[in-house]
Amino acid sequence: MFAKGGNWIPVDQLLRLDRDRYDRLLKLAKEAHFNLLRVWGGGLYETDDFYELCDQYGILAWQEFLSNRNFSRIDRPNFLDGAESAVYRLRNHASLTFWCGGNEFDPDDIGSKAVIDALGDMLQKLDPQREFHRASPYMGDDHYWGVWHGQEPYTKYRIVRPFRSEAGVNAYPVAEDFRKFTPPSLAWPPDTTYVEYHGEHRTRFQHLEKQLRYTNEFGESTDIDDLIAKSGLYQALATSFNMEFCRSNKFRTSGLLIWQYDDIWPCLSWSLVDWYGTPKSSYYFLKRASRPVHISADYERYLWKAGETFAADVHLLNDTESSVKGSTYSVKLFDTQGKMLAQTAGVAETEANRSAKVGRIEYAIPAEMAGKTFFVVVELMGKDGVKLSDAVYPIAVSKTDNLENYNAIFADMNAMAPVEVKTHLASPDVKFGSGGEATCALRLSNRSDKLAFFIRVRLAEESETLRTDYSDNYISLLPGETKTVNVTIESKNQKVTMEKMHFEVSGWKSQSQIVELSVQQQ
Repeated sequence: MFAKGGNWIPVDQLLRLDRDRYDRLLKLAKEAHFNLLRVWGGGLYETDDFYELCDQYGILAWQEFLSNRNFSRIDRPNFLDGAESAVYRLRNHASLTFWCGGNEFDPDDIGSKAVIDALGDMLQKLDPQREFHRASPYMGDDHYWGVWHGQEPYTKYRIVRPFRSEAGVNAYPVAEDFRKFTPPSLAWPPDTTYVEYHGEHRTRFQHLEKQLRYTNEFGESTDIDDLIAKSGLYQALATSFNMEFCRSNKFRTSGLLIWQYDDIWPCLSWSLVDWYGTPKSSYYFLKRASRPVHISADYERYLWKAGETFAADVHLLNDTESSVKGSTYSVKLFDTQGKMLAQTAGVAETEANRSAKVGRIEYAIPAEMAGKTFFVVVELMGKDGVKLSDAVYPIAVSKTDNLENYNAIFADMNAMAPVEVKTHLASPDVKFGSGGEATCALRLSNRSDKLAFFIRVRLAEESETLRTDYSDNYISLLPGETKTVNVTIESKNQKVTMEKMHFEVSGWKSQSQIVELSVQQQ
């Protein structure tokens, strides 16, 4: 199988490890098509609740021993005693797939080899059917940090490795959650000390500088909401492109685990789902990129100059045990005002559990596109004409012909005309069942002649006791296109007393709108 998933860290700094928190996170992981989580060695031997829910949801777990960076100063007898207890406790879970010595150290150096050898001997006696990986990274798995720490563009993920077990881009949590732990005076303009404290464990990592390196690709931010949207968009594009590239090279690459999946406290981080249990935009982009059958575009870079010929290969990604036959793909290039620049289409087929290159599009970039942005839109249609998958990628054309300068390369996106998305509720009211759960559906329609980009649906009344689950979010709509977002609303108090609820629908550079629905009393 191709492994799709993330790195799992402890769910709470104060070790409030309640089953409800685990269930929320692991259910979201399942819905995002995850099949493997790496339990990071800087955290915990995970709880029985974690493993029971992984068993239930069909998610494999890679459990690391509690180590991070070195064993040279460890209390060896105490460590091995704790490791033995963990093996006895966890070894009968179907979801436990293999053990790993720990995170980011040389398991064969003088300070670590004896301990790692002892762990290997222990596992041969106590759990011999499972593989023991001596460390991560080690012998084939890769932690790639040129993107983010090296401040490289996300297309630098285009390196084929046997297994990528860490890679990620740091981003703000959603705006409403950021405000829960941030005083207004420190939110805007961003306070360097505060951001470092809530973002990295050492200020030498220059957290805010890296955030601005990536958000400023979309131009200088005007307020904290603008900054958060740009931060989330870059993380989303980078994360999904990484997954799609790795999948397009299966099984030369056999898996990708995003750093990181969850958060240990309210913060700025690499997480896909924040401490409050709210998915970032990157979660939904990755969910789409991880679909069992998906269409994707692969391009050498996302910054070009006029006079060059842009090129993108189209890949059909299939993780199912059935072949894909009779499907077709299309690729369309639009500018920010909705004008089509190029298009192509063709047959999209591949064998079971395989990926295949099915097409290519080229576009000679004219001089008048200097300083502009265009979008690559790929779609996969089944033999019945129903859309199975799609993806949208912004591509920048340099204003200066300097392909090393990424500042404000996507500024043209700030001039996109606002698009009003018509929102229709499948039912004007919602009824909660006896278990405190309700469902509803929103049909989102783009009746303009322009692309509607980065559209988010949010329940305004969402809280710790009223949670939502969206089938999709942060979506794009082509001119004339309609998509449905299914929403599950769960009340932890079960009894819902409010008479009205409101969905906020917002998009890139578009005014948000409020859609009201009535609550039928139980």
